[in-house]
Amino acid sequence: MLRRIQKIIASELQRNVKITKKSCMQDYNPVFGLELNIKTLLPKFKEMGINKKTIPKWIKYNYKMFGAYLAGVIDGDGDITIKRPKYPQCRVRITSGKVLSETKKLVEKHLNCKCNIESYVVSTYSLPRAKVKEGIGYKHYFYISPKNVSIFKRYVYRYLQIAHKRATLERFFNILDKKVTRRQFPSLPRSPCLSQEGF
Repeated sequence: MLRRIQKIIASELQRNVKITKKSCMQDYNPVFGLELNIKTLLPKFKEMGINKKTIPKWIKYNYKMFGAYLAGVIDGDGDITIKRPKYPQCRVRITSGKVLSETKKLVEKHLNCKCNIESYVVSTYSLPRAKVKEGIGYKHYFYISPKNVSIFKRYVYRYLQIAHKRATLERFFNILDKKVTRRQFPSLPRSPCLSQEGF
């Protein structure tokens, strides 16, 4: 994902940045990042109506733009899990160091679902002395279900870039398709795939 961001920064903002390994670990995992002097980009961001506190209006009030924005957030800070085998739902969870209240409201508005927030303790380990710093993080999660799956597929899924996240969603879409087919054609034999998933 960082490599893709690196390419976008180079092509859209004409800046060359390096990906570096940080001298700390988060939850025992190495941390990578890229650094960019944001001050030189402020005029361009201002032109586009972008600031660090709010989502631009041209994203908030446009399904397609918000879908692409949300896909970027999920690619960078999200994880996707299939829940409830009998009545399948797919949980999308976004992790942040602060409460994303504006994103929460827009998810509820555009995707027609409830978005919940939970807090948790974040542990950061600094090397080489392994100092531990603890803070509070926030997990924002919502569910894809039959009532909003078509909206999510049309406006969010198409913009996701991380392969394993797309693969989880594709598996969920297939599960839903098979359940719909079974309701329409109840006399069809159950497939091995459905049996293994517990449906």
